[in-house]
This record gives sequence, C-alpha cells and structure tokens, in this order.
Amino acid sequence: MTVDKMSRDFRNRASFRSALSFHRFLRHLHLPHVAADKVVQTLKVLRNPADVLRRRRAGQTIRRQATTKIRISESEGWLPLGIDELSGQSEASEACRVIFEEKKKSGESEEVLAAANKNFLVSLVRDEQFGPHEKVLELVLSDEVLNAAATYLGSLPLLTALRLWWTPPNTSAESSQLYHFDAEGTRQLKFFFNVLEVGPENGPFHLIPASHSKTIAKQLGYRRGKLSDSTLEPFEIETHRKILTGRAAVGAAVDTSRCLHLGSRSNLRERVVLMMQFTPLSCPRVARPDWVGMKMTPAFKNRLSPLAISALGLK
Repeated sequence: MTVDKMSRDFRNRASFRSALSFHRFLRHLHLPHVAADKVVQTLKVLRNPADVLRRRRAGQTIRRQATTKIRISESEGWLPLGIDELSGQSEASEACRVIFEEKKKSGESEEVLAAANKNFLVSLVRDEQFGPHEKVLELVLSDEVLNAAATYLGSLPLLTALRLWWTPPNTSAESSQLYHFDAEGTRQLKFFFNVLEVGPENGPFHLIPASHSKTIAKQLGYRRGKLSDSTLEPFEIETHRKILTGRAAVGAAVDTSRCLHLGSRSNLRERVVLMMQFTPLSCPRVARPDWVGMKMTPAFKNRLSPLAISALGLK
C-alpha cells in the first residue's frame, strides 16, 4: 500500500476517527510500534502540511525571541515549578481542591473509582469537562504556559489532555506505578501541580532526568513498557531521581517521553494532581479532545489569546 493510498484511507474511513485509532489498526496488522508511529506521524503531516509548517515556524520564532521565563532544560527534560512561578498557579490549584472536595462530599469520587479498572490516577475531571472551571483554564491556556511549551517543543503546542487525577491509599506497584517512558511520541511536555500537599506517604511523582534516563535506556535497549525495580538496581537511580513533594500548587514541567517516571505508588494517604499535556501536531499517539464542544462562557472565549486558540485547535 502506498503512502498516498494510506493517506486517502486515513481521511475517508469513518472508523479511523483519530490518529490513535489508526495507530491501533496498524498495530492490529502487526506493524511494529516504531513503524506505526512513523506512518501516523507522516500522515498527520500530509493531512495538515500548512498547519504543521505554520506551527513549527511560530514555535521557532518564540524560541528565538526568548519570550518565556520558564525554560525546560533540553538536556534534562524537566523543570521544577515553585508556588506561583506561573501566574494563576495557586488559584488553579485551589479551584481543583474545591472541585475535589465537592466530588468527595457528593460521593461521585467513589463512583468514579468503582467504575475505573484501577485504584490509582483516577480521572475525576477530564478534558472538555473543565469548561466551567475558568481558574484552571486561565493557567492551562496562559501565554506563560504555552510559550514555555512552544519553546521546548519547537512548535506551537496542542493541548491534548487535561486531567484532575485522584489516587486513594493503595498497596499496588504496577503499570504507571513503575518507571516508564510515555509512548505518545518522542517528545511532549506535561505539567503536574499538587492540589493537596504531597509528602512521601502520598505516593509522589518520581522522575529521572532525561540525560540519565537516556543512559539507562541505551544500556538496557529499552524503548517502551514498564521497568521493574530489580532491573533498575544497577543504575543507582536514588542519586539521580527527583521527587515532586511539597505544598499545594508546587509543580513541575516534564517531558515524560524522555524522562523515566512513576507516581501514585503504595500511597498511605490520598494524592490529587492537576495534569496538562502538550504535544506537537504531528505527535503520533494522541487523540485530540473535543475542545470545540467545551462549554466555556462567551466572555471567557472572547479573552482567549491567539496562542490559546491554537492550543485548542480552534484555528
């Protein structure tokens, strides 16, 4: 099958409603992950060549102009964020705390947990459900955040996930509770903010900076999947790992495709986190949420900057 034929199929088949579903189709045909990634990435560029080019040029311009004070290290792939390093950081965290308390009081959090297939990182609010919560969106769609993402990604970012995650006490160590790379693409940027104070007993987020993660991956021949504790013992990760503990609103910006990481492991106390994910348009394994259908007030919509409109894919 030619690339042109595959591109037409990707456009026309109703079943391929997202790049992610097409990636799953390719995997069903036993195409290796890396090859499937490249095919989907190529098709995304073929479908949107002008937009991809425009986003790359604008991202490179932002990077050259150094318009952001928040810069994620290229070598380390992450940046810690103290309280109020970003405008609206504390307000967004407090808004998330109120949402969480309301859902806990109403019993909705327990209902969501019961319906989930895991007992950690349960999404209490996701994507377009944040529409009414303007204090959260003001942070997520701020030029500060979007400029930082554009500078790191080298392209105008798309907001591809927004979550309020809750992890109750648990004793598990599985899936994302083990060190891993996220597999959406070779490069992405996630912001994590504590909604409640986090200490060692809350199962905090752990990461290994990209430079040491690269060394580990190279020596193990690792690409994707989860790494057991015993596999990582020879690498003395305790001397390299960073742990996201601290007061509410403390956070970090992390390239989870390049930094090995885990979180919400063996909590003694609950943990609540706001997570936002940004990727380039050509990222192969993401499905864009329905931001068009997000219920924002007209006044808030009218205040959206060009960067925010671009991040939501509305232009």
